Amino acid sequence: MKQVLFFLLLCTFLNVKAQVAVNITGNNPASSSMLDVSSTSKGMLMPRMTAEQRKAVVAPEKGLLVFDTDRETIYLFNGQKWKPMMTATDASAALPSRQPVGGKVNAHFGESADIYDDYVAVGAPTDSAKGVTGGAVYIFYKNGNNWEQIAKLSAPNPEDNDWFGTSVSLSGDLLVVGAPKRNIGGAADRGAAYVFKRFVRTWSYVATLTASNGAADDEFGTAVTTNGTYVMVGAPDTDHNNATDAGSVYIYGLQNGSWTQKIILNAPDPISIGRYGTSLDSWQTKLLVGAPGASVPLGANNIKSGAAYQYNNTDAAGFTWLLGQKIFTGYRHNNMEFGTSVAIDGDKLVCGAPRYSGSPQNDLNFYQGAGFQFSYEGGSWIQKSVLTESTGEPDETGTSVALTGTAYFAGMPKWRNQHGKVMLLSPLLLFYYDEDPNLKRNFGGVVAAHNGQFVITSTQNEPYGRIFFGLVE
Repeated sequence: MKQVLFFLLLCTFLNVKAQVAVNITGNNPASSSMLDVSSTSKGMLMPRMTAEQRKAVVAPEKGLLVFDTDRETIYLFNGQKWKPMMTATDASAALPSRQPVGGKVNAHFGESADIYDDYVAVGAPTDSAKGVTGGAVYIFYKNGNNWEQIAKLSAPNPEDNDWFGTSVSLSGDLLVVGAPKRNIGGAADRGAAYVFKRFVRTWSYVATLTASNGAADDEFGTAVTTNGTYVMVGAPDTDHNNATDAGSVYIYGLQNGSWTQKIILNAPDPISIGRYGTSLDSWQTKLLVGAPGASVPLGANNIKSGAAYQYNNTDAAGFTWLLGQKIFTGYRHNNMEFGTSVAIDGDKLVCGAPRYSGSPQNDLNFYQGAGFQFSYEGGSWIQKSVLTESTGEPDETGTSVALTGTAYFAGMPKWRNQHGKVMLLSPLLLFYYDEDPNLKRNFGGVVAAHNGQFVITSTQNEPYGRIFFGLVE
């Protein structure tokens, strides 16, 4: 009976008292707080539940907070949906996102993406345009704080299975789009690249680029980059120097008003299936070329762990590109595919190796993956930190990489059964996720960054794919 009476008195007290303090000091609550919890040795716990349990909460009240044990972050119900909140180690607050307007189901929207200032280009290489399934590129513009789709571009004369949009690159008012499956002169998969120019907010086609010595199955246009002055196009399956799929890079510049081929770059040490030109990035007069099958030394032997080649343009006409350094990692093993993705910004660069198995070396089929950071110091590129995470899963970290200022990104599209996430080092280690970690969405298959802004693609998000926009804090 005494316990019942005490409980009734407590309820009466709580109903009468407008504010509550929970502490061991006896202090009154702060005047602006209904509930003031203070401690120097203990924390406060909120309800903890799985994502499935959170979503099953009946009629959640606006402002409801729970800790999601699957996502390992706090969720807030905003009256319409659950939204993840920022934590100390995970930048998991929901990013604004967009899907293509007028897109085709399963068009691989997000297969490629690039960002420059307030414009984003997103490739959808099996999309429909002009009556054929040749691929498309969607342009988004940041109007205030809102990203709007303003254009859907296609090749001027598309054909089925061109894979227009496999690669994209933006710089200034230029956009370059690769179509590596384009048939040229009866040669299947010879490939092409297309140049578009922006006039205010309108993008217009200006040129089609092809290789002067192109052949079937070269897949010219697998990778593209532009620094606003030159256009560089990767053809990783070219054959030369008695090597099959050694790879090449073609550089173009404006000459007498036309885009003209300036030079063809090949690896100084080409080998079969080196696939030089699989990935490209440029910054001012610097060019970075990824070759995930390249051979590098390890002790007295050579192994095919992959490499990147950094070039410097030394003439205004664009004919001279000198090799500065062949770059590879100290943590290397066979078939780690270093150079699958590359990014360069000033005196910093990062290269992805999605089949890196860890150091010391784990099971070669584990595919932990990593992004390797380098800085230019004392006349050479020096390896710094390694972006990787030992999750016990084949995350394939480094499938994509990006760099802006001192912020380094590495995509992990196979994390948690192909749901995917993105690692950011700037300088804290943060992670970005898509909603619902149990779905196969390949979040982080592509990440691109410029001037403090970034984009992340999720090619399997719902039937159309989705792109996410963010700012480096």
